[in-house]
Amino acid sequence: MSLPPHAIDEQQAIDITSSVSAQTLSFQATFDSIEAGDTVYQSVLASVRLPDAADLLACIKAAVKPHLSIGVRASDPPHFPHLSLFYGGIPTEAKPGMIRRLYDTDVVAERPGGGVEVAGVSTFEVGEIWLVRAEGPVHEWVVLAKRSLASP
Repeated sequence: MSLPPHAIDEQQAIDITSSVSAQTLSFQATFDSIEAGDTVYQSVLASVRLPDAADLLACIKAAVKPHLSIGVRASDPPHFPHLSLFYGGIPTEAKPGMIRRLYDTDVVAERPGGGVEVAGVSTFEVGEIWLVRAEGPVHEWVVLAKRSLASP
């Protein structure tokens, strides 16, 4: 979930991250597809399928909402959740060629029965929540907190 800059202060965000991580069990996520996004943060991405995703996202939204004066969107942004493969101001017309090269060079492969592998990985364990202040260029981003999810 992304919020406008300074929607909540950093300590509130860290407290919320701690609360959500303590209430959320680690889980397996699956790469679903490779897509082109419309933002700098989603130039080319792997969409991710979560088991019981609504429960995790509802937990995060419920924890954040009391601290906001602006409200939380009822629906998630496009391509949420996802793993970005490329960030940047990549021209829209270049993205299909980038995706094709990922397949042509075997970085990405279709899986029988659906989904994709990225660098040989199709599923992965989600065991942490990272809270990152993502302002400015990527090299200026600051990790504010890392919290482990509860063990199943």
